[in-house]
Amino acid sequence: MTGGGFGRVEGVGAGICSAARRPVANRSCICSNCRLLTPTARACQNGGVAVEVRRLESMPLRGQLKPNRTSHLEGARPQGGNIVFLDGHTEWRKFPTMVVRTTVEPEFWWRGVPAIPGAAPNGAGRSRRKRLSNVAAPAWIGGIEGARNANRTDCMADRLTPNERMRRALERQPVDRLPVQTNYTAAMGAKLAACFQCASSALPARLDNHLLRLDVTHAPRLSPDGRVWFDWWGAGWGTETEGYWHAHAPLADATDLAAYPWPNPHAPDLLADAERAIAADQGEHFVAPNFGFALFERAWSLRGFDLLLMGMVDRPAWVEDLLDRITEIQISLARRFVALGRNEHGEAPPSTQLGNLTWPQHISPVEDSRGAVDGGYFGDDYGAQRGLLFSPKLWRAMIKPRLARMFAVFREAGLPVMLHSDGDIWPILPDLVDIGLTCLNPVQPEVLEHTRLCREFGQHLSFYGGISTQEVLPKATPAEVRAATRACIRHLAPDRTGLILGPSHRMQSDIPMENVVAMLEAFPANSARS
Repeated sequence: MTGGGFGRVEGVGAGICSAARRPVANRSCICSNCRLLTPTARACQNGGVAVEVRRLESMPLRGQLKPNRTSHLEGARPQGGNIVFLDGHTEWRKFPTMVVRTTVEPEFWWRGVPAIPGAAPNGAGRSRRKRLSNVAAPAWIGGIEGARNANRTDCMADRLTPNERMRRALERQPVDRLPVQTNYTAAMGAKLAACFQCASSALPARLDNHLLRLDVTHAPRLSPDGRVWFDWWGAGWGTETEGYWHAHAPLADATDLAAYPWPNPHAPDLLADAERAIAADQGEHFVAPNFGFALFERAWSLRGFDLLLMGMVDRPAWVEDLLDRITEIQISLARRFVALGRNEHGEAPPSTQLGNLTWPQHISPVEDSRGAVDGGYFGDDYGAQRGLLFSPKLWRAMIKPRLARMFAVFREAGLPVMLHSDGDIWPILPDLVDIGLTCLNPVQPEVLEHTRLCREFGQHLSFYGGISTQEVLPKATPAEVRAATRACIRHLAPDRTGLILGPSHRMQSDIPMENVVAMLEAFPANSARS
């Protein structure tokens, strides 16, 4: 590649099975809207790994990429003209995060069509596409449509780790099977452990969970009567309910934000539990720091729900000051998580000052410069059962720019961003795409109709969840649960990727165990083996 050009996929009509060194039906293109590579590599039936063959030429890409995205082919391009990628990334990335595995020699192209060494003039790619499309594939190659509709890709069957499967599914790349994630409350966890006759600590493996979420190290403080526990920020939550019951807003009566004892995102041992979890996992699962109650929810947990909503209208400057302080803390914490495994020498980023407080920095020295986290996970609810909790105008003015800054910590590091946001949030979905969201959770079927969601946003987002914990899992029959699970796959993952399948929310103990078993049986990994 030269002169800041971008790689363009041209004339791709066939690929190579890396094991058998035979062609694989394949096609690739660049999306004319979002400018992302959108390969649709398919597997052969010969036991090899499906790959893609791409011929590249230097060209200025029409339109504008976001500032934090660069071509993953930037820099010196390998010799040979045709390049095989096994990584399957779909997003423009910095070159170090895209590994060029090998080049393809001309003799491995079928029916005597030679590889083109180097850049081709404009128009050659179109001609080559036509030529390849007229060449019949050997009989042993399965049809593309059959591979598109299969639950599993035979040549990759269970060859991907949960981490790899998650990465590929988030970017809508081909996977051997859909990744799954089943979350549950403590009470439901006890029921699950009793049903499956295993320890509670063994449940994530028993459920085939793919996502490992990291939290800060914090010992919750309890009220004297034990009925309220206080989180890292000082908000209080009831201990007598299975879900979240807000019990104490520390800023309900105190409006001096500079005097509030804000949590220190640079405390030396704050990531100790996260580092231990990463070390124990050894890269098996997709690791993401958990920023639950990220911004709006954190603000109302500190101020009180009603008071915050009223303040957004009658005291906007105070509310924006509160949101700014929350944002700075979350960004500092996000940078520490992203730095895990990236900063070999322990250098600290600039110190953080908030009001009269200035925090010293702390980043643990680590050895692996690749990074220990695989993405960011945020939680911030903006919707009710029908519509937003407040106007899109207010959301765009107060929430969007600050949420974008949080997302940018991960996006600028080349990492995907997941957001849990309950309720009917249709009006702001384009905004979330605009600020870099990768994956939307929980995609509640009661409020976000799945077929429309995939049709309108499937090119821009992947999805996580989808199986209703509101109506289906607690109330349906096992047969209806299986049908709903299959419908979720059909509607949200028509290409059998782009979905982390699972309950829309944490399962609570009102869900019958037979319905849990029915859901698990309908997961693609289990249905394909039965």
